[in-house]
Amino acid sequence: MKKANEPAGIWRSADRFDGETLPTITAIMRTRGCRWNSCRMCGYFEEHVESTEEDLLKQFKVIERNFPKEEFALKIFTSGSFFDPREIPENVRREILRICSSYKNLRRLIVESRPEFVKEEILEEALSLIPSLEVAIGLETSDDFIRNFCINKGFSFDDFLEASKIIKNSGAYLRVYLLLKPPFLSENTAIKDVLRSIKAISWASTISINPVSVHRGTEVEKLFRRREYRPPWLWSVVEVLRRCEKKANIISDPTGGGTKRGAHNCGKCDNDILREIRKFSLTQDESVFQKECECKEKWKEVLELEDLTFGTPLLF
Repeated sequence: MKKANEPAGIWRSADRFDGETLPTITAIMRTRGCRWNSCRMCGYFEEHVESTEEDLLKQFKVIERNFPKEEFALKIFTSGSFFDPREIPENVRREILRICSSYKNLRRLIVESRPEFVKEEILEEALSLIPSLEVAIGLETSDDFIRNFCINKGFSFDDFLEASKIIKNSGAYLRVYLLLKPPFLSENTAIKDVLRSIKAISWASTISINPVSVHRGTEVEKLFRRREYRPPWLWSVVEVLRRCEKKANIISDPTGGGTKRGAHNCGKCDNDILREIRKFSLTQDESVFQKECECKEKWKEVLELEDLTFGTPLLF
């Protein structure tokens, strides 16, 4: 049973910031959920609860107990928008930021928001407490047709540009999420779309490449069950990381990587390639990609032939 006064998850990892690696605490808070809640691949609605202001502050107290003594970064995710007062009321947001500001060893705070909730006055207030604030936006693609037809994201590239301008002008850091292989795209088209999108947003501080994973209860799962959708190959993730422009910090941490519902190859090489992807995300060093496997030839065939099937997978 979901408890409104406990976060959905907390874990520790490492991330790259300004050329150095920091321990990172990631916390998922249970809120009323994303106001849009209509993206075809998103299953985070399962974490939604009707949390009161008191519940949310109790959740953050649980998160706070996990703060390390050494310098660290903190990601506070709500599966929606941190700046949406429907999810995180203003009083709660201010208190969370105030508590974070009391930790002198907190080097970076990362929160997520849809573009419509990014306002100058909100950022000004937040930055007065946390000068190292980083705001992440799930742009997914620079292509409006793909974003609205394949993903159903509910905003335009111009909306993103306006929000990103506010973020950059405020002095905050900008993180952008790009989706690798939304439904209805072939493997080859998906790779080209991400590479094109990276060029279009080269001013971001960090660009995170997020391969689609199949969440329960989503439209993508319906396609997956009918064998009309396959998550991207890990080779495609490597291809993007190798070929993309490196003006920003480029990272990837495939959710469900190596499973049938996440980015995967043949199964034999998956763990090794996932380790290389994580190593690249921390170092930005392309030479880490050394693994070879016979399934790479099958992937190359998919790139060549799948466009002829209008995105219907050739191999699972």
